[in-house]
Amino acid sequence: MSSYDPALNKSKVEELASHSALDQNDDLPLSVGLGYRFPLHQHIVDHLDKFDTLEIVVDNYLTATDRQARRIEEISTQIPLVCHGIGLSIGTAQEPDQRYIEAVGKAIEKLAMPYYSEHLAFTNVPGMNLSELLSLPRTEEAAEYVIENIKVVQAMIPVPFLLENTTFYFDYPEADFTESEFMNLICQETGSKMLFDVENLYVNSVNFKYDPLPYIDALPVSKVAALHLAGGHKVDHFLVDDHGHKVPDRVIELTEYTLERLSPDVIILERDNNLLPFENLLVDIDRIQNIEIVKRRRSNG
Repeated sequence: MSSYDPALNKSKVEELASHSALDQNDDLPLSVGLGYRFPLHQHIVDHLDKFDTLEIVVDNYLTATDRQARRIEEISTQIPLVCHGIGLSIGTAQEPDQRYIEAVGKAIEKLAMPYYSEHLAFTNVPGMNLSELLSLPRTEEAAEYVIENIKVVQAMIPVPFLLENTTFYFDYPEADFTESEFMNLICQETGSKMLFDVENLYVNSVNFKYDPLPYIDALPVSKVAALHLAGGHKVDHFLVDDHGHKVPDRVIELTEYTLERLSPDVIILERDNNLLPFENLLVDIDRIQNIEIVKRRRSNG
């Protein structure tokens, strides 16, 4: 990939905010990177040439010690960063916390991150933080308040907003929409793009015994801007998405299937557990980078 120029990345933030950025195009380069985690800092720095980008969990940056924040700020001058969140709770039936969104916006500008992604889920109810990403009922009512919440975020954030599909370990008894219909409706009504988590789809398809391919087929070509890949493990009869294991071969296959149909700009490997040995993460990065379509699009950079 080409050498990194932080000034160019800064200008990209303004470009993405000013017109239809993240539009899919097979001629555009594809970046493959890793989710940054504080315990991995030195390992990441020592192997920075293995990555095209790093994903920052903005909540970790906002609550970081001064030393941790400086490390992220320093690394932002060496490699492009993208922004992911876990604390917005876009699916709570009340207006999002504007002070939180303002803090996220400042972090995005400071670190020159070209988009902000969050989960189509809720983590809070009025007066209580549930400390868990919980799926939403796929109803017209839920879609309406999520759409309004996203519009609040979009009015305050200087870059495109991406929604991520989540895992779920139970399903609501009544639904007006399928998983893909629910996501597509919200993205269509708000103009949001999608962060497609391939592992999350795989986990849901295994646990609820359905074919994942129709979900991928239903995703609009123009909406999928980024991918997440990870690996989980079995607990009793359930597959759990713990971000602690090798990316399954089936997730790699589903990624290949996705890339034959869609043109995301970024692929991020997530790892939150079993962080060491770091070589295991590099093996997964190499597997992703050696997908044929990924090799071709990365060479465009």
